[in-house]
Amino acid sequence: TRAAGSRRRRSPRRRDRRRAAAGCGGGEILRLGFRAFGGPRRRRRRLPDPPGVATLRTGRDLLAARLAAHGKRVFDVRGDGACQFRAVAHGLWGTESHHALVRRQALAALDARRPPFHDCEVYASDADGDLCTLDVGDDVEAYLRALADDRAWGDQNTLQACADAFRCRVLLVTTHADNFELRIEPADDRAAVSEIWVGFHSECHYVAAVDVA
Repeated sequence: TRAAGSRRRRSPRRRDRRRAAAGCGGGEILRLGFRAFGGPRRRRRRLPDPPGVATLRTGRDLLAARLAAHGKRVFDVRGDGACQFRAVAHGLWGTESHHALVRRQALAALDARRPPFHDCEVYASDADGDLCTLDVGDDVEAYLRALADDRAWGDQNTLQACADAFRCRVLLVTTHADNFELRIEPADDRAAVSEIWVGFHSECHYVAAVDVA
């Protein structure tokens, strides 16, 4: 059994074809059950492996097509582990450079309103750009500490926390097979004061979404 907070390197190619056939974790955000996403609650789970190269290629096309249906196009952000926070920052201010501020504010909101469930692993990109997972188990403190790392990947809880921290409605378009368009509102029925669009290549990469010129 690994101690909470231990890192291990993960190969993004392992079991990719089997995961791709199963939908690359399609619907995981919805099924995890944060109320804003409208799904049933579900216990903590191990993370699925990221999709393989072929799935990445087709997934980009699928995400672009789904965003285009809303008059939006992909605006890519840096994939350094902070892509969710970069995409939210771009949606709020038109630049991804404030991603560290978004992470800090989101984690403050998440700490103040602890999630009822969380993943027992957190994805992270190491200094060489390789994928690692940080084992946090059932320890919510370890989970929050892991997410504070500037290379830790955001998840369904941090995206809800972004909506809470900035009182923004997040319109999320994903490559999931089902329930691929999700609307995330600030918690406690607080009215959103802004609205942003975000794209998600499922289990892999968040992007900003901007109006088609």
